[in-house]
Amino acid sequence: MRKRAAIILALAVLLAVTLPALTTTSRSQDAERTLDLSSGCNMATLTFATGTDAATVAAAISPPDALDTIWRLDNVIGTFQAFAPQAPQASDLLSVNLLDAFYLCLDTAATITMPTVSPDPSGATVSTPLSTGCNALGVTYPDGTAPSQVADAVIPADAFQSIWRLDNATGSFQAYAAAAPQASDLTNLKFLDAVFLCMAGPASLDMPALAGMPVPVATATAPSPGQPMADKWALWTEGTRLRGANIYQRRVYPELDGPEFMGSGPVGPPYTQEDFSGLAALGANYVNISHPGLFTETPPYELDQNIQDNLDNLLDMIAKADMFAVISFRTGPGRAEFSVCCFGDDWFDERYLNDSIWQDQAAQDAWLAMWRYTAERYRNHRIVAGYDLMVEPNVNDVLLDIWDPEAFYSAHANTLYDWNQLHPRITGAIREVDAETPILVGSMAYSAVEWLPYVEPSGDVRTIYVVHQYAPFQYTHQVPPLEHSYPGVFDVDWDGIDDQFNRAWLDSLLSTVDAFAATHGVPVAVNEFGLMRWEPGGADLMDDQMDLFEQRGINHALWVWDPSWQPWTEEVDAFNFRHGPDPEHHADVTSSDLIDAIVKYWGRNTIRPSSLAP
Repeated sequence: MRKRAAIILALAVLLAVTLPALTTTSRSQDAERTLDLSSGCNMATLTFATGTDAATVAAAISPPDALDTIWRLDNVIGTFQAFAPQAPQASDLLSVNLLDAFYLCLDTAATITMPTVSPDPSGATVSTPLSTGCNALGVTYPDGTAPSQVADAVIPADAFQSIWRLDNATGSFQAYAAAAPQASDLTNLKFLDAVFLCMAGPASLDMPALAGMPVPVATATAPSPGQPMADKWALWTEGTRLRGANIYQRRVYPELDGPEFMGSGPVGPPYTQEDFSGLAALGANYVNISHPGLFTETPPYELDQNIQDNLDNLLDMIAKADMFAVISFRTGPGRAEFSVCCFGDDWFDERYLNDSIWQDQAAQDAWLAMWRYTAERYRNHRIVAGYDLMVEPNVNDVLLDIWDPEAFYSAHANTLYDWNQLHPRITGAIREVDAETPILVGSMAYSAVEWLPYVEPSGDVRTIYVVHQYAPFQYTHQVPPLEHSYPGVFDVDWDGIDDQFNRAWLDSLLSTVDAFAATHGVPVAVNEFGLMRWEPGGADLMDDQMDLFEQRGINHALWVWDPSWQPWTEEVDAFNFRHGPDPEHHADVTSSDLIDAIVKYWGRNTIRPSSLAP
């Protein structure tokens, strides 16, 4: 069994094989938990609060010069992050979580002092997401727990493969495998043991809760009014803290959609709790809800109760998956879905189009009233991290066919066509009832990067400006036969001259964001970006682009996290990265380069609603 452990847990063993005989013990005094550590690498469970920076962990070790390196296995992407006090700027381990399992590598014997934790006396349990492969974590079962009991707490049961525990005294692994219990040499676990749980697929583990521990993921309940989170503005202004995906829903039209394609309505495609739990299990902590507005699109512009009930349900499910959400309205008074998603398509007739918001003062005033009502309803919702006022303003396309921003604003500034006169008014309406929740504002022309400089900031001190990044469109939306690749050479900007399309080009494009942020002193986010899943070099582009976002401290939301609703996913899956690179394949794949590139960055998330105090 030990030889097999060394093979399966190769990265862990690279650290473990050099271990001396360790004599790690623990003692508790005055709300502190102290562990004795030997020279070499010690595996232990940390009990610092989620979000504690790695430097604080290092400072808890005495003597200070004993610490060489702290290592943490990123369970989502399966690689180690490290913090070295000798080179903090080069370290990629920035913060730790409650119940993280760590390697603490020391030059000499030392101690580490941490907060004391104890089981919840009520017997409550919590659910922890587990990724495919081996997950490192601290377990909260009491001393003497049989590993079979832990295996039985994994959901789904067939995902469980084995438990591995490093015996610090001998420097070797003990293991329990459900398929071979008689041959297993791991016979019992102790409270706060650091272990590896190896899974055949995504799963969750129910464990005893700790006293005062926030209830995460599967057992969390929807936040209630009157319990706002600590300042949400910090989520947007302290580096990249929100990484996730969009979900998309629209009104269902039975005469167009039939009885199954979008679900039974009134909004579709339908999402389930499992859809959001699966997103969180991959590391995402942020959902951009691209959703119909709460008011009707035609006069008398009143609340649509069905739409509100659907949004409430989505927020409940996202809260149970322990993720943040931004409410983004696609439609509302004077604006219909088909004018946003499908202008120019021919599978529906013109009666489904509605762009009167750009010509009707009453519709614009009703959009203000809709957002005032929405903000008053959700201002204290614990997971709502922002309001995106309008998804992809686009009058330049649907009514005017103007794609030069200079030409657009020279002709239409300060008219009803001008988003710059409308978004500050909406912001003012929201601030009448909600002074705190961040507001998100994009530009005209579907929030394209090149139109961002033409947004006039409203002056609101809690507004984030957003872009949707799909450039170059002829690559990101390329359908077979596939001509362009990344990196590659082709005409990316429609000027008739071939360009080098590579990381340098992406960096140059994002310099527009840099300039806008610096000029106005405001944060910028990318709350839509992506590409069709089959694009040649798509994984490399995704990796480069997300890395460039992170270098700028930009929050980002991928397009799109599709539901598991089969009639939808079988037909509309060009952006469903879970379906792999084959255009003819319409079901989830176990792995792909594009999946790996995405979860690499989602796995960096260290903050969730349950980790923030109210």
